[in-house]
Amino acid sequence: FPNPATDELTISFTLDRNANTKVSLGNTIGQVLETQSLENVIKGNAVFNTSELPAGLYVYILEADGIRSSGRVTIVH
Repeated sequence: FPNPATDELTISFTLDRNANTKVSLGNTIGQVLETQSLENVIKGNAVFNTSELPAGLYVYILEADGIRSSGRVTIVH
């Protein structure tokens, strides 16, 4: 949230159990732009500064315990 985002994007999540978690933000051609790692969490937030990114469609990927979840977000300025 928010979606669309302007200067900052927060990916919030809650897991079934504690896990090492990786949250990545990338473009639609598969390039990873930034990654955050959170250790031993059940609930967390990954905050990305999007103020320098060009406006457009982006993809976030949440990985924990071998499970991947993804979504799309739009950046506008």
